[in-house]
Amino acid sequence: METQALGGETPRVNVDVASAGGTLGSTNAVGVAGVTNTAEGAVDAARAVRSAGDANSTGAVVDAGGIYHAAERQAFIREQRAKYEQFSAVRSTSGDQYVSLEGVMGDLMSHLPSNSIFTTDAGNFYGWMAKHYRFVEEGTFVGPTSGAMGYALPAAIGAKVAHPDRIVVAYAGDGGFMMTVQELETAVRNNIPVLAIVANNNMYGTIRMHQERHFPERVIATELSNPNFAELIINMGGHGELVEKNEDFVPALKRALSSNKPALIEVRTNPQQISVAKTIDQLRLVTQ
Repeated sequence: METQALGGETPRVNVDVASAGGTLGSTNAVGVAGVTNTAEGAVDAARAVRSAGDANSTGAVVDAGGIYHAAERQAFIREQRAKYEQFSAVRSTSGDQYVSLEGVMGDLMSHLPSNSIFTTDAGNFYGWMAKHYRFVEEGTFVGPTSGAMGYALPAAIGAKVAHPDRIVVAYAGDGGFMMTVQELETAVRNNIPVLAIVANNNMYGTIRMHQERHFPERVIATELSNPNFAELIINMGGHGELVEKNEDFVPALKRALSSNKPALIEVRTNPQQISVAKTIDQLRLVTQ
């Protein structure tokens, strides 16, 4: 550890984690004591960082308020983990007249290897994956930023080319999937066996949610008339499945994966269930 002056008054602290017995590139739990503009303060901050690193082997870490024992932090982590597991547990495995996406998440976790790669589109359909699907390996989720629709399928094709030995799933809603649906032909023509799962409620669900929230029953341009997605990919030379009840999903999943072709499973979902937490009728009641 050393301090240097940059531009006369600006202190700089260099901390070499390897010199304290660590390994370059490793992760150490450190506490940030604060921000300083004096050389003396910088030295104090650097000492706190080193103390935090040394404390990893003694059962204590340093934060802005002093020293606390690692056992307390571990207890807090266990408590929060238990709350997360309770919150994210799959309880509804079957819908009434439509497919339950909660049940689909449970089936995917049960029947796909943990190194499967998921690419997703933007939309309310993703809420079920965010809540219920438990990713346990790094590098297995690829998602869009800034709500970019149409991302899932092209991203899945790229991921499958990069990792041909792993299952790659494009998870999308019907609205976003239609924005780049032509890339199914790309996958078929180049024999890139991705699997697309399309949650079809025949609407731009997220936009519809905002319309109902702010202007109940005054909706415009959010209803969609979609093709039969399963037949669409079959016509292109791929494998297609249409699922209208949860008990048919796992058999469809197994057939799609064993086809060794670009495959698509269309799941028909309830348009009334506009998000994980709310139905359209519930949104309307809140705004009345």
